[in-house]
Amino acid sequence: MRAMMISKLCAGRRRVNSSSKLRPARRRLVLTLGLLATLRCGSANSRTFAVDTYDALRKVDVVGVESVRLDAELIAGTFDLDELDHVTRDDGGTVIVDKLARRWKRKYSGAADVRWFGARGDGLSLDTVAIQRADRSIAAEIYFPPAIYPTASVRMTKPWYMADGAWLKYVPEKPNAAWIVKCEANRGGGRIHVDGNWDAPMVGVLVTGNGNTFAELTVRNIVSGVGDPVGAAIKISGRDNNVEKIRGVNILRRGNSNMSSPQLLTFGKGAEGNRVRGLSGIKVTSGVVSAATSRNFVGRIDLDGALDNGIYNTSGYLDVDELIYRGEDEAIVVIGGGLDLNVATIYSGFNAAVGIANCEDVRIANLMLRGAGPTSLCKTRGSDGFCRSLTLSNVSGVLHGDGLCYMARGKVGLFRIDRLELEYRPNLGSDPRKWAYFSACERIELGKIAISIVSQNVPLSHEDVFLLRFPPELISPSSIDSIKIDIVDRGGASGKASWRALNVLSPGMSLNEGFLRTDAGPFLEGSPRDLVAGRLYANGVPKVGVWRAGQRLWDVGLSNGGWRCVEGGSPGVWIPFGR
Repeated sequence: MRAMMISKLCAGRRRVNSSSKLRPARRRLVLTLGLLATLRCGSANSRTFAVDTYDALRKVDVVGVESVRLDAELIAGTFDLDELDHVTRDDGGTVIVDKLARRWKRKYSGAADVRWFGARGDGLSLDTVAIQRADRSIAAEIYFPPAIYPTASVRMTKPWYMADGAWLKYVPEKPNAAWIVKCEANRGGGRIHVDGNWDAPMVGVLVTGNGNTFAELTVRNIVSGVGDPVGAAIKISGRDNNVEKIRGVNILRRGNSNMSSPQLLTFGKGAEGNRVRGLSGIKVTSGVVSAATSRNFVGRIDLDGALDNGIYNTSGYLDVDELIYRGEDEAIVVIGGGLDLNVATIYSGFNAAVGIANCEDVRIANLMLRGAGPTSLCKTRGSDGFCRSLTLSNVSGVLHGDGLCYMARGKVGLFRIDRLELEYRPNLGSDPRKWAYFSACERIELGKIAISIVSQNVPLSHEDVFLLRFPPELISPSSIDSIKIDIVDRGGASGKASWRALNVLSPGMSLNEGFLRTDAGPFLEGSPRDLVAGRLYANGVPKVGVWRAGQRLWDVGLSNGGWRCVEGGSPGVWIPFGR
C-alpha cells in the first residue's frame, strides 16, 4: 500500500503537494511521504537531503533520513543523525537540534572552522559572538583560516589554531578591556595572533590556565599612555605553561609618556614553572618583566628597538638562556628576586648593561658588549636595599660612555667578575671620573681583568680618574687575580690627564699580578703599602700613593728588572734593579 502511494507521488508530486483542500494533518502526512518519495526516486538507497541554513535544519521533522547536507557558503558540510544522543546542546556549528529534538552532528576531522559558528572574517563584521560560540561548542579545537576577525574581548577555554594571515583585531571597548584574549584552558594551547588596533587594552593575551602548550603567541599594535593601565602584550599568570614562540611588533608607549609599559611578556604574581622557548620583539617598550614569586624560564630573548629594559625582574627567579638587546636603556634590571642568564649580547643602550637593587643572586655567565654598547657595565639602583650577590663569569667587548661600574648606592654583599676583557672608548662629553666605583660593595672578587682604554678623537684630559677604586667601605677582604691595563691616548692630551689605574683604600686587598702601561698617570694610589701583592708591572716609578720600603714595581719593558722602594713614604724613594 505504502509503495503504491510513493509510486503515485513520484509521478505527480507537484499535484499532490499543491493540494489546498487537504486537512492540515493529512497535508503534513502527504508532504512527509512526498519527501520520502523524492529521496527514493533519486536513488534506491538515498537517505540524505539538502538544506541551506542551520535554521532550516532545525525545522526538519521528517523521519527515515540519516544525513543532511548544507550547501551554503562558510557553513557547508554534512550532518549525520545521532539517534542515541538526547542531551548534547545545539552549539550552532557542529551540533544542530531539530524540531523533533534529534541531534544532527557535523562530519569532520581535526579542528572545527570558526566560520561554521558564524564568524565572517571580513575585517568589518564583529565576530565576538561567533568566536565565543565556537569556543563553547563540543569541538575539541578551533581553527581560524586566514582572515581578519574583528572582536571585543573573548575567553578561550580550548586550543585555538590560527593560520598565517589570521588575526583577531581588537575593537575598542569603553572602558578598555582587561584583556583581548583570556586563556582559561587547562592542558590546552594553540596558536594565537592578536592585533591591538593601536589601542590600550590592559593585556593582549592573558594566560591564567595551567599546563597549556602554545605553538605561538603573537601580538602587534598595542599602545599605552598617561592615564592608561599598565599593560602587557602577553601576560602569563598560570603554572606549567609551555610556549614555543612569542612575537611582538609595535608594543609601544604613547606620545611623550615615560611609562615602562606595555611590556612584551609579563609573568604575573602566580606564575610558576612556565617555559617560553623563544621571544622576539621589534619596536617594543620592554621585553620580559617578571613579578612572579616563583621560578620561570625563557630560552632566547631577541629585542630590536626596545625603549626600556630587556629583562626586568622584581621578584621570584627568572632563568634565561640568551638575551640579545638593541635598545635605549638598561638591558638587564633586577630589583627583587634573582636571575640566572647564560648569554647576553648587548648592542646599544644609554644606561648600564646591568642594574641591581634589593635582590638576591644575579648570575650572568657570558656578557658581550657589541656595537655602540651601553654607557657602563653595571650599577646599583636606589639608595637602600641589599643585593646578595652579582656574578659575571665572562665579560668581553667594547664599552662607550662614562665607565665600567658605578656601585655607590644600596649594598651588594658580593660583586664578582671571573674574567673581563674590555676596550673602553670614551665619548665626547663622557665623565669617567668614577670609572669603577665600589663603595656599595662589601666584598669584591675579580679574576683575570684586562682593560684597554683607547682615545681616538677625545683627549683623556680628565683629572682624578679612578679606573678601579676600592674604598674603605669594603668590610671583607677582597681580591684580584690579575689585572692588565693599557691606556692609549691618541686625542693629544698625554701628560695632562691624571688617571689612577688602581686606587686602593680598603685594608686586606690582595692582588696576584698587576700590569699597567700608560703615560697618563700613576699606577697605584691610596695605600699600596696595605696591598698584599704579587708581581706588579708599570712603565715608571710611582708619583703618588703611600708605599712601604721593600715593595717592587717591575718594568713592563724589561724581562727581569724594575724599581724597588728603599724608603717608604708618599711616594717614597725608588731605585732601579735588574738593569
